[in-house]
Amino acid sequence: YEISACLVGSEMCIRDRVSTQSTGPEIITLEASQNNLRPEGIEYDPRLGFILGSVALTQLFAVADTGVTTPWGPDFGHNSVGLEIDYNNQIVYAATTNTTLFLGQIPTFQAGVVAISFAGQILYNVDLTHVFQYNSTTGLHLANDLVFDSNGNVYVTDSLGWQVWRVLRNGTAEVFYSNQTVLAGDFSPGLNGLGPNGILIDEEKNILLVAVVDTVTGGKLVKIDLTTKNAKFVTIANNVAGFDGLLWDPANSSKNAMYAVSGNGFVMYMVTSDDWDNAVINAYFPPPASVSGSVTTLCNVSGQVYGIFDHIFGSTNDTPSIVRISPLVPWPLPPTEAPTTRPPANPTLVPTARPTTLAPTLIPTVPGIATRLSSFTCLIYFGLSVVLFFMLPFS
Repeated sequence: YEISACLVGSEMCIRDRVSTQSTGPEIITLEASQNNLRPEGIEYDPRLGFILGSVALTQLFAVADTGVTTPWGPDFGHNSVGLEIDYNNQIVYAATTNTTLFLGQIPTFQAGVVAISFAGQILYNVDLTHVFQYNSTTGLHLANDLVFDSNGNVYVTDSLGWQVWRVLRNGTAEVFYSNQTVLAGDFSPGLNGLGPNGILIDEEKNILLVAVVDTVTGGKLVKIDLTTKNAKFVTIANNVAGFDGLLWDPANSSKNAMYAVSGNGFVMYMVTSDDWDNAVINAYFPPPASVSGSVTTLCNVSGQVYGIFDHIFGSTNDTPSIVRISPLVPWPLPPTEAPTTRPPANPTLVPTARPTTLAPTLIPTVPGIATRLSSFTCLIYFGLSVVLFFMLPFS
């Protein structure tokens, strides 16, 4: 059966979708031997099962419903964050990075995209580190999440460079959108300038939706026209405690509803009635008490929504879990969990003027970076260096 609670005058519903025919396991706990996996991204295909990325290791992993976890595909040499699967062309895309960035290091490779066929062949492994128009305040780059269009172009968020890359089917990379005001990062303690995060595409509406981390104003959702590259902030009626991964509601073919991971560990259900000029949150999914860690990204499993829970930079004793995002609870959040601010309404924003030729400046030396970072950010990098040196294995 399916439980629905519809908005008055709207086709969009809160869906519990407790189906006696297709409901999968509620919680899949990975094997304890995989505590060093540290997955950030998750995807699913019936032929492959669950596929997880890793911010600690340099390949992807397949997870069965029993929690049995095995390496999948080749070692591509980098850590991975967001994942996407092109089901029709049987390609797994991963946003790649080098998480020694969070140890205060300035690695030669910082961001990229790898495309892997279902047969395990690397189709391309692109380095995006030096593909940028303007240096952000951080002077660094982090490929976080990605989506693809019907032509095989991949759009990737740069969380530290405050831009969106586009990688063409042949592996050619370019800056698609860069605006240091619209996509500005959050320098709250522990975030180190983190900006663009989750991303969605709707080719019928000709838009990208980009979630921007911002705990100061409450989180921003940016709507970018794929043709003109004009952008505007989506006006969200509720308070939002930041953003992480995004997923279209599998039950809403019009893409007028989405699941969005919030900055305080909840999964929000958001709807629109005007093509994402405005949006409202009308339900959420609180994390189960039995699950360790926080949810980061989501995937569609035959109409059901699942999320990956883990302490990305926590104890190696924490075991990752894959959790079914159901049932939803009507909004609002309890007062103790609700954010206190929300972003103000903003006019339509036009992208920053693009130079005639893209001639990126090379990443400066460590002293140059340090002078551009705020003092508390440098302290945070130092603290993470000490903690993670003893806790996080890197390949």
